Amino acid sequence: MSLVGDRKIYTSERGEKILEKIRDFTRLDFSVIAKIAISLALLEYNKIEQTEYDNNGKNLRGINIFGDDDVLFHSIFSLINERKLEASEFFSSKSLSKTYLEKGLELLESAMEQSNNDKLIFFDKLVSKVTIREDFEIKIKSDELKIKIGKDSENQEDVYLELNNAEAHPNPHLAIIGKSGVGKTQFLFHLLSEIRSVSNHKVNIIFLDYKGDVASNHTFISKGKFKVFSLPEDMLPLNPFQLDSYSSKEIRMSARQKTESFSSISRQGFGDVQQHTLTELIVSSYDKRKTSEKKFPDFKELFEITKKHYEEKNKAPDTLYTIIKDLSEYGLFWNHQADIMPFASILKESFIVDLSKLPARKELAAYLIIESIYNEMSQLPDSTVNGNYREIRTILVIDEAHHYLSQGNVFLEKLIREGRSKGVAVFLASQSPKDFVNEKLDLKEQIEFSFIFQNNNLDVNSVKSLLGINRREAQEITTNIARFKPFQCITKDKYGFRILESIKFNET
Repeated sequence: MSLVGDRKIYTSERGEKILEKIRDFTRLDFSVIAKIAISLALLEYNKIEQTEYDNNGKNLRGINIFGDDDVLFHSIFSLINERKLEASEFFSSKSLSKTYLEKGLELLESAMEQSNNDKLIFFDKLVSKVTIREDFEIKIKSDELKIKIGKDSENQEDVYLELNNAEAHPNPHLAIIGKSGVGKTQFLFHLLSEIRSVSNHKVNIIFLDYKGDVASNHTFISKGKFKVFSLPEDMLPLNPFQLDSYSSKEIRMSARQKTESFSSISRQGFGDVQQHTLTELIVSSYDKRKTSEKKFPDFKELFEITKKHYEEKNKAPDTLYTIIKDLSEYGLFWNHQADIMPFASILKESFIVDLSKLPARKELAAYLIIESIYNEMSQLPDSTVNGNYREIRTILVIDEAHHYLSQGNVFLEKLIREGRSKGVAVFLASQSPKDFVNEKLDLKEQIEFSFIFQNNNLDVNSVKSLLGINRREAQEITTNIARFKPFQCITKDKYGFRILESIKFNET
């Protein structure tokens, strides 16, 4: 369990200026700079007295600074102080972490000035402060995700998926295509269970379950150690309005992002006027919480402001009003009356969201989750590469993806285009190759792995486009796919095309 949870600290006003100066100079994320600053101050000062600073600067989340290392840093702080520190002494706006952060930022500013704005000299100065013993051996474990997925139907050789081999594959995104009842879901279950097992459950998986058949498979849930949230019966411990910073700029940017998600599902009846209105209503809901401890609103609060606005303007309820009302009444997302805590980090969770029982707004609920994933992902440093293998942090799985792909959601597209470097993969299960090539969202260049199961209604052009082959090859493959038996699929790897006898998910 995280020691820092969802707690945040505010830098001093001067600390924020240094943070921004270092960020502009190095292009590193704020959270990375903060971790470097704390580490640098520990090296330089060892034990220091807690110092009072103002809290008028940048808002930083503990989970973003320390990640999985919060216990390590807490132990170091406790050892230095020769006693076990309480969580609030370790990390809060009046804590040792705050003092080390401020001292470390001053050291970084000094190093930058001494380097005459030469980045190479700056980093050399930082590295020179670290002494490594001659007998210290660095051991890098393999992060290979190599999954056995079936046999080649021609020679019966085992076939493996090297999901994160960065040398062989430019990205880890994957598509599984086929009609119902041909083994598509069983193959997906096998793949995800093996990824969880091989990674010792360190690769997290977020599964958007459109029909509910995933959330009802108890064996899959048990093997993958998934939490399940069945909407609207359960509340998802996620608040889409939660931000890292609550500056006017960040709030307005977040409000505009929501309009993107809303307009994705309702192009008709959600024009420029509704988008502008939604932006201003969201900004107003943040303003109302400006002096609160939790500075982010929820959908109940947003609806109260919306309702008041429509009454004052004597406006009849329209699409915007109805959507916000539904989200408020369904209680899908965490609100301030909830008796549970929201996720400290959505990318550090593995869970299934059952959307099947939602009477409406399935796509919008999914898009708000995707938006939250993207926003957190964009704040992360690039994932590490060990040898040929790039770290994969999280996999977003979208079942019945054709319901989403045709709507051209900007955050889904950004997640797919930018996820590789951040260690976020997207798996899409759908019924036709046409779903991946449309005028709103063309993903053929982004999907590295494709598995096409039996399908009697294939379009030659979409097969050609998705697999990157010529028309003659596409016609031949399309004919073969129509004759496939259950659990047979075609895939393309560095050796060319294979007809794969895919492995069924072990239900025992």
